[in-house]
Amino acid sequence: MLTNVIRLRGAIETKKAIRVIETRPTLVVVPLSPNHGVFGWEGLDTKSRISLQTFTQRWSWEGWSTYLSISGAVIGRVRGTGLVEQSNIAAETLEETGFRTCSPVEMAF
Repeated sequence: MLTNVIRLRGAIETKKAIRVIETRPTLVVVPLSPNHGVFGWEGLDTKSRISLQTFTQRWSWEGWSTYLSISGAVIGRVRGTGLVEQSNIAAETLEETGFRTCSPVEMAF
């Protein structure tokens, strides 16, 4: 996931630099997650999500602001998708303690 986001960033920046378009940064919305490997069994998915967080920070460090504007959209805990099926049984208990989980339809909006 991160590799293609970086490739796309570079392609946009290159095209805008060639055309000298410096007045209208392209908005890049990056999917972020509050889950940083706490559920386990997630492999490279967790590393990819954390890498996307650092990608948003690199925007200011590496001077991309002439061509890009970066925004991160933090998704919530989505139940019933099959991605973290082993933890779906805990969703009801979590909600009883005040933790908010979302259905796939809720996350679509």
